[in-house]
Amino acid sequence: MSVIVYGVTKVDHPEPEPAPVGLGEPGGPVHLVRLGPLAAAVSATARLGVLGEQEAMRHVDILRLLLEAGPVLPMRLGTVAPDEESVRNEVLAPVGDMLPERLDAIDGVVELRVEAEEDERSALAAVLPGSALAGTTIPADLDSRIRLGERVADLVVARRIAQAEDVLALLRPLARADRSRRRHGGPEDPVLSWAFMVATEDVAEFGAALRRARVAHPELVIEQVGPLPAVSFVDLPPELGGRVAQDDPQAGWTGRPGEAAGDTFAGTGRWGWGDPTNRTDQGKGEES
Repeated sequence: MSVIVYGVTKVDHPEPEPAPVGLGEPGGPVHLVRLGPLAAAVSATARLGVLGEQEAMRHVDILRLLLEAGPVLPMRLGTVAPDEESVRNEVLAPVGDMLPERLDAIDGVVELRVEAEEDERSALAAVLPGSALAGTTIPADLDSRIRLGERVADLVVARRIAQAEDVLALLRPLARADRSRRRHGGPEDPVLSWAFMVATEDVAEFGAALRRARVAHPELVIEQVGPLPAVSFVDLPPELGGRVAQDDPQAGWTGRPGEAAGDTFAGTGRWGWGDPTNRTDQGKGEES
């Protein structure tokens, strides 16, 4: 039987109750494998099977259940080990002196992700009337059409930046830290794609602020994902990133992200904890 690994937490983390059914065919109960100061949430299965949106959501649900009882660092969706002893030796042992302090740093906080978009037709209808481009006839030659398109795109981008600033002004006071999750400021970029580290006791108030943002900007579709483990706010030491940078098929491990896994705590290393050098466009807050 192979072992699916979901996340790493502290050794004193309680067993999930009731134990959720893990991924795979058949899926076994999720339980903790402990070594030193750490524990890994795992389940046994004969076959991992196909990973898609449904499996990604189950992975997240398991992590949320663990998060209710303490901090957890998630593994990449579809991380599989040959057995529990391999989990102890290959996952927990190498990071026993690194991860406890990082787990302590995100104890009592969660990550809330906010996505905001506006339909392009809505944005154009808002920016063109009253602008210098109002009533402009579409030019016949290609170069002039391109220049006109660029001027329209600049108006839309300026609108998105203002909208994002308004939403951030409502949400940032309730976050201990925040950072961008995607590039912003381009014609193809979203209005907002942001991660917030929020104290557990402030989650309800954050939700109320998000509702106020929706009222203030009815033209936007604003969605929240979470609470999630605050993985966007954990920086791993470079030596750990280098150690797990590549999968090793000879070691019997497979990291098989499903189609939906790209936004499910995706990482670049074997365990999917992310690349500490790939942090850009940060918001406020200290590094954890």
